Amino acid sequence: MRTRRAKIKFISILFAVAAVGIFVMLSAFLIGTKKDMFEGNAFRHGKNSFSNVSFKTFDSSGKNISLKSDEVYESQKDHYVFKNLVSAFALSNGELVTVSANQTKAIRKDRTECEFIGNVKLSTESGLLMESEKLFVDCNKKIASGDSDVVISQENTHLSAKGYFFDMNNNTLTLNNKANGSFKSNKISANKMIICFNDMHKKSVKSIDAFENANFTTPDYTLKASKSILYTENEVKASQNVVLFYHKDSSSYDVRADSMQAKINNGALGTVKANGSLIIKTKDAKIRSDSGILDGDNVNVFGNVVISGKHGNIFGKTATIDTKTGKVLVSKSSGIVDDGKHR
Repeated sequence: MRTRRAKIKFISILFAVAAVGIFVMLSAFLIGTKKDMFEGNAFRHGKNSFSNVSFKTFDSSGKNISLKSDEVYESQKDHYVFKNLVSAFALSNGELVTVSANQTKAIRKDRTECEFIGNVKLSTESGLLMESEKLFVDCNKKIASGDSDVVISQENTHLSAKGYFFDMNNNTLTLNNKANGSFKSNKISANKMIICFNDMHKKSVKSIDAFENANFTTPDYTLKASKSILYTENEVKASQNVVLFYHKDSSSYDVRADSMQAKINNGALGTVKANGSLIIKTKDAKIRSDSGILDGDNVNVFGNVVISGKHGNIFGKTATIDTKTGKVLVSKSSGIVDDGKHR
């Protein structure tokens, strides 16, 4: 049972680049709202009204910023509107980012806020593309959010949701309402997902928490939970109505429990601990117990054990099953076989 840890890290890179790009972009707009910057290819209509705007400037690190807009005007004091905006800037690693929107509203006073409306796109030289209809950014609070559909894609990675919230202070990204992700042959979905980063600038993921009808699928296994799935670098935890499907050798296993916890070692799903109303189904048998541990070829189950097969049922306090050899060891056992007699 092997998971694709490297690909989950790749998702964090997508969101981290997008978040950093949004805030650098807003800084560019705030520089751009200075009147003395609107020179060259800009036609002045009034004191703070321009058309056919095209200019270049520099951010605080000396990197180039370019901005084009069909029309720019001050709608009220310290409120600026950009129509058909296209802006390009470089991230700290030198990668070029381009952002565009049908309309952009920038507020510059005690706060530094910006709202993008209509066909909002963020793209990078490395092929990342973020698309949404709405985006609100507060540079002082270091947050960015939208209550509309969002799609983030790059090469074989694709993520989507009905709403999103970046929090740079707490290094988290929240995807709301029908959150989905796919990367090559792996898929993840839930009603809500929270991705926590060790450092968004370093693009290192700490955990992924999927809530409500969570589903994580790889070529080797599928994990489902009605409440939550928490994925970290070293383990995965799932709670409420948990189902684990996986294949080992030529056999298939269906494992169900109230909760599960599994270790992850170098990308491989290791020891699985299951608690509460455990059911393990194989081609030839069905095992019930209060809890259990799946470790390699061994399955250990504890409490109110019932093993059902084509020849009858075996009851016991605990049991150990070798899935490779089929050998079963049951403690304090009794059984009912085909003739209906207890053994």
